[in-house]
Amino acid sequence: MDEIWRDVTGFEKYYQISNKGNVQSLDRIVYTNKGNARLVKGKLLTSRINNFGYLSVRLSYKGITRTLFMHRLIAQEFIDNPENKPFVNHIDGNKTNNSIENLEWVSHSENISHAYRSGLLNNNRGANHHESRIVVSVHTGQAFYTIKEAANNAQMNYNTFRNLLNSNGNTSYFKA
Repeated sequence: MDEIWRDVTGFEKYYQISNKGNVQSLDRIVYTNKGNARLVKGKLLTSRINNFGYLSVRLSYKGITRTLFMHRLIAQEFIDNPENKPFVNHIDGNKTNNSIENLEWVSHSENISHAYRSGLLNNNRGANHHESRIVVSVHTGQAFYTIKEAANNAQMNYNTFRNLLNSNGNTSYFKA
């Protein structure tokens, strides 16, 4: 299969991703603080594995750096999502296998069901209801096995975060 490159949505003219999971920055002109223009050559970027086992890459635009999951970038640019499902599932359960054939758009319940069926999650994690509660980021699809993990990721106080989840079942970023 030939490598096909597409602009990364939201980073057009700055970054591209390929159907093989490579990310590259593009040649561009940048201006220094003194207004001088210089050419910045594009290059292949290196992805890294985060603490939860997913490949991610850091992209910068207008002084803001974001860490994005490779599987979501690939799915957004190469896999149709006619039902507008919010999560990307690794069909074989391997979080680093980001081939197009191994990724699919799923609902929250489909994602959790797949995790239980494939053994990625089990009902025995944690000693009580709060510890075993799965919290999922609605932006990245990242699952946290405890409220404490999700609160740490959101850089929020545990009690504040737990109260937000318990008050209405979700925050604007996470769902329990």
